[in-house]
Amino acid sequence: MKYGNWRFISSGYADAYTNMAIDEAIMTAYQNGLVPPTLRLYQWNPPGVSIGYFQKIEDAVNIEACKSLRVDAVRRLTGGRAVLHEHELTYSVVIGEDYPGMPQSVVESYKFICMGIMEGLKVLGVDIALKSGKSKAPLLNSAACFDSASMYEVLWQGKKLVGSAQIRKNGVILQHGSVLMDIDIEKQVKVLNSKNKFELNLKHVFENRVTTLKKGTGRQLKVTEIEQAIFNGFEQAFGIAGKPDELINRELDRVNSNLLSKYKSYEWINMK
Repeated sequence: MKYGNWRFISSGYADAYTNMAIDEAIMTAYQNGLVPPTLRLYQWNPPGVSIGYFQKIEDAVNIEACKSLRVDAVRRLTGGRAVLHEHELTYSVVIGEDYPGMPQSVVESYKFICMGIMEGLKVLGVDIALKSGKSKAPLLNSAACFDSASMYEVLWQGKKLVGSAQIRKNGVILQHGSVLMDIDIEKQVKVLNSKNKFELNLKHVFENRVTTLKKGTGRQLKVTEIEQAIFNGFEQAFGIAGKPDELINRELDRVNSNLLSKYKSYEWINMK
């Protein structure tokens, strides 16, 4: 049974501020009935750290390290903890809370949406699993997203491969997350803060709780290959027909008219 067309967007590279502005613009367009459910895949240039909506940037990020390494820092619309976006493919899904089969529970809706990611990774030959039951406690008091695996996050061999965050507003869900292609652990440790009081450190966390598609497949995948697999995975998981598409003018106008300046602003980034 097909639930109609979705819009599939492969938008390539953009900076941190533009990427977050686009996600919000899509959410607004969907709220206004201008676009169908949308799956967007994108990357970050230069690399960027996104912090959760409720985090304090000085707690989450080593600002001086970001400056020296030329890593942008931006606040997300969604919650959760800080993520360094570099060797990854980022996904975002905008969909209605009233979409057929969508669970009303936030946790269950994570599972519902992640099924598309899981089916896509299976196409790539990655034998993944979904974290269920009680969330694993952080190894240390860290501001980093990949310090722990929450319920219904995607794992390979018990390690976190995909981290996600979600917001619901006016009946619309925005969920986005990182699909790790590879990882530079040293850079992660430099730019993400930890309030660790024990011997454990962020390097230990990333070595023991995080994995990548490179490890899962044994090879360096092409971005186009991953994108196609995820598009196919959503078609299979949701019983839909996906249409390759682009942002509409109303979305682009909103990004350029006010959202981009919002995400770049000192007030937004340093919000308490």
